[in-house]
Amino acid sequence: VRYGSAGAGNQSHLASEMLAQAAKVRLLHVPYKGEAPMLADLLAGHIDLVIGTMPALLPHVASGKLRALAVCQPARSAALPDVPTMTEAGYPSVHVTGWTALVAPTGTPEPVVRRLRDEVARVLAVPEVRTLLARQGAEPVGSTPEAFRVFLAGEITKWGAAVRSAGLKPE
Repeated sequence: VRYGSAGAGNQSHLASEMLAQAAKVRLLHVPYKGEAPMLADLLAGHIDLVIGTMPALLPHVASGKLRALAVCQPARSAALPDVPTMTEAGYPSVHVTGWTALVAPTGTPEPVVRRLRDEVARVLAVPEVRTLLARQGAEPVGSTPEAFRVFLAGEITKWGAAVRSAGLKPE
């Protein structure tokens, strides 16, 4: 089974390795230079599966060109409510959430950090913004710098373990 990734060491690569380990199967990694060429080859039938981003995959799932087998996040996606999670599919160790963060340089004054946090939270609370993001498969969180530090530490631990477990080395 050939799986595509958006590049060696990319989240799609590591998530697929996590799945292979959880399923106790061998998969053939086909790295691409980004998600667009990976998706083109998936649609053309040159590769068999991908773990990709919701915004890139949703239009093709909606059109019937692709079939979503599972989502890698902890809960079902509002954009794909009938698609099970990896946990529901039998792979509880395959937990992957794509995320984007707003960061500032170390030493940024606390009032500036607080203002940025408050403004982002305000925008993420606007119903039209939430609807637009949900249509793309995004589920906005908007948390505190402290909560993000905890989340980031967990991500570093998870992905470090995935790299070591898969035996991946820098090229």
